[in-house]
Amino acid sequence: MQVFNNKNPYPGLFRLIDHKDNQIVLLSLQSICSLLKGGLDTTEVTDQHPHYNIIDRCNGIKILYKLFKLTTTTHELQDICAICIGRIYRSKEIQDKDMRKDIIALLKNTSYDLSEWTRVASIEALSLLAQNQVNLVEIMSDQFLQSIASELRSEVQNLFELFNKTDVNQNIKDIAAICIGNLFRAKELPNSADIISHLMLLLNCPDQQTGQQARNALNNLVQDKSMLFK
Repeated sequence: MQVFNNKNPYPGLFRLIDHKDNQIVLLSLQSICSLLKGGLDTTEVTDQHPHYNIIDRCNGIKILYKLFKLTTTTHELQDICAICIGRIYRSKEIQDKDMRKDIIALLKNTSYDLSEWTRVASIEALSLLAQNQVNLVEIMSDQFLQSIASELRSEVQNLFELFNKTDVNQNIKDIAAICIGNLFRAKELPNSADIISHLMLLLNCPDQQTGQQARNALNNLVQDKSMLFK
């Protein structure tokens, strides 16, 4: 993101989290969340988050967790704090045991949230955390993933139908292909030729973020060895 390349915005945004006006705190958290998403979408899916060290140096993780734990913190702010921490710790162990337990527990709950954004972002955050074995053990401590998997089956079918529609907007088709690639990480993808071909075309997309997302989706697919021969 250009604004991040020009100047590190994190210290200022984290300072605003101490503001007495909850609306300002919310806007600060939303900005942090967006910056983190940009970092995720422009780097390899298995890499540590590119902003982790910068955030750690300005005590950003501690600030987020402190806000998360405050009894006066609203549910909305608490949810975004957890999602931010989940994004920051992509493929990296949350070493603080209490933080790991608290954040993962809340993300499990918000994966059923009525808000679509919160629900999707929570599941994404859990998937990022699950790339680390210690985090994964905490996530797998109950039947959570099994229940999510059963719900995803119908969503996967919807994505395939959306991708195959001839009258759908191109951007929506692109997103459907990327989502399918991510969902079938290390799993055999049925009728994969069209999805893979579409993702290959997106590698040359003028939009850098879309190109990186397509690359990540393809990397996920080739973890299933059978995909190498498609």
